[in-house]
Amino acid sequence: SFLDMSNPRRTFWSLFYIYESKPLPITEQEDEQEQSEIYLCVLWYGGELGIAYYDTGDCSIYFMAESPDNKDLKLLQKVVDEVLPTYILSSAKQDQSIASFFTNIKTVTEEKQGERKPEVVFYPNMDFGLEVSKQRILSRQFPFVPSHMTATEKILYLSSVIPFESPLVVRALGGLLKFLDRKRPGVELEDSHIAVPILAFKKFVLTDIVNVDQDTYCVLQIFKSEIHPSVYKQVSGKKEGLSLYGILNHCRCKWGEKLMRLWFMRPTRNLTELNKRLDVIQFFLLARNHEIVLTLQECLKNIKNVPLILRRMALSNTKVSDWQALYKTVYSAVCLRNTCRSLPSTIDLFQTISQVFTDDLHYIASLISKVVDFESSIAENHFTVRPNVDAIIDEKKRKVMGLSDFLTDVTVDEDQETLIMYQLQTKILEKSAVLNDVIEYTAHLDVLLSLAVMARENGYVRPHFSHSHMIRIKDGRHPLMELCAKTFVPNSVESCETSGRIKILTGPNSSGKSIYLKQLVMAFVFIHVNPPLNINNI
Repeated sequence: SFLDMSNPRRTFWSLFYIYESKPLPITEQEDEQEQSEIYLCVLWYGGELGIAYYDTGDCSIYFMAESPDNKDLKLLQKVVDEVLPTYILSSAKQDQSIASFFTNIKTVTEEKQGERKPEVVFYPNMDFGLEVSKQRILSRQFPFVPSHMTATEKILYLSSVIPFESPLVVRALGGLLKFLDRKRPGVELEDSHIAVPILAFKKFVLTDIVNVDQDTYCVLQIFKSEIHPSVYKQVSGKKEGLSLYGILNHCRCKWGEKLMRLWFMRPTRNLTELNKRLDVIQFFLLARNHEIVLTLQECLKNIKNVPLILRRMALSNTKVSDWQALYKTVYSAVCLRNTCRSLPSTIDLFQTISQVFTDDLHYIASLISKVVDFESSIAENHFTVRPNVDAIIDEKKRKVMGLSDFLTDVTVDEDQETLIMYQLQTKILEKSAVLNDVIEYTAHLDVLLSLAVMARENGYVRPHFSHSHMIRIKDGRHPLMELCAKTFVPNSVESCETSGRIKILTGPNSSGKSIYLKQLVMAFVFIHVNPPLNINNI
């Protein structure tokens, strides 16, 4: 939801972070687009809600702090609307309120989404026992937990990540792990000893959220999906039509696009967060920072699908292109960090990137560059180790060099190189926390850069927030109508105690009454996301 304003200055909203890199001259790899599935575990007891879900897109488990929810279960409905689960898991021992919720969940979700219906699965209540769930968590091997840790150290490490003091959350996590072990999403065809990869535990937060219903999104054209014009993509995907999200999305990586969509789906009332986003956008709007914007955007183009690569590493199923993509991403992340360290530390995002993008990135980049022979790997289409890494491999290659082509094909033994690849994967997975941070904060940077670019191109201005009950907009315009109409007459709005809070709009058909109302609502949806506003002043 945007407000279009005629003045060359217009408002802007919150965006993401970006990086620039100059990786080795290796072949490009297109990110593989996979339809992620969400497996949501829900427990509701004594008016408290415990939620955890697994996202196959980034192989992460998300959990939400125990939260009070009344019998109408509005909070749970909000989570379902945002997460859009493929499966919903819960205990067979249910209160009547949540049992009724699950009975109607398919109909409600179908009305709101138009397509995907979550399948509700019930497990015996004993599968959600507190002690059983704790043991299930503590006994599992996670790639991000350093392998050298003792049992006690592992418990302390996991306690810093998982809220063991919240019994309902622990039970939801335990039930979810049980479900993943049975369902085995993503590893159905693998050997039974290979577990579903879990690369991180992350906190899912619903705080200071503005509730916007599906009808509002539709009427305001915040999102608009259309069938893809390519005959090859009509079955597999859709494209964004003329929508607010569509005109604002100039993100350079897929994580930026996902985050921008999430911000529109989850507008925030947190003024501190909104002002932080606006500070970043305002910095990028300064003419003297134009080169910095270009540098960051160039880096962001090289941020690849790291969660997919880490998942393949956890399954020991990496490709040559995965090593290329990971090296590009890490190299670009280092460039982004170095650029942010030269920017004002008073802006939180720059300071966070400077601190969170640790020297583990240098460590990962150094390991890959010292071990992986990209040129030979591409030529031979398999993982190849550089010379002087392993004496056994070097000796074997020297012997093979003197053989005929036929004998070379028969003689080459890749077992030793495969062992080195496994060792390299293990070391990188132990440092995967920094890679998850890279994805999170580059997404922020990417979104905010995209919004800053739109603000500069269209002359958007920064909104000013007030604690008083008032609205004042000067020369507001509808962002989509402005693109479609040859001329657009800007409209101002003022509503406060002195000028009156109730307004009556009159006029003939097609005079602009609906557009006037829509642009006003769009302005306030946008303000809580933080994109620019098409106004002279707000």
